[in-house]
Amino acid sequence: MISGHPISSTNGLFAIQTYLIGNRAHYISSNGLQGIWFNDRNGVNQWVVGNTKDLNQGRIAYGYRFGENKNAYCPTTIQQWKDISWIVDNKIDIKCDGKFIP
Repeated sequence: MISGHPISSTNGLFAIQTYLIGNRAHYISSNGLQGIWFNDRNGVNQWVVGNTKDLNQGRIAYGYRFGENKNAYCPTTIQQWKDISWIVDNKIDIKCDGKFIP
């Protein structure tokens, strides 16, 4: 679940998905338009909140919020989210209900 995001359509419940992205579970919003996934390409190691359109096209580095924690299997533990301009946004709160650990 995401709360506090400035784009109100991004707030809400996200369902855990069965296949892995970046060796982590990923989450899709109830309307199917937004997602949360892990980008492990080129040593980046960050969680991404973005549009599923980008995700479905393999653009896992694209998004509008980013949080770094390479050891997190759920983005709940991200202390600091940044927007696309790398400005810190601490108003976002993400909670995972249930886990999928590979």
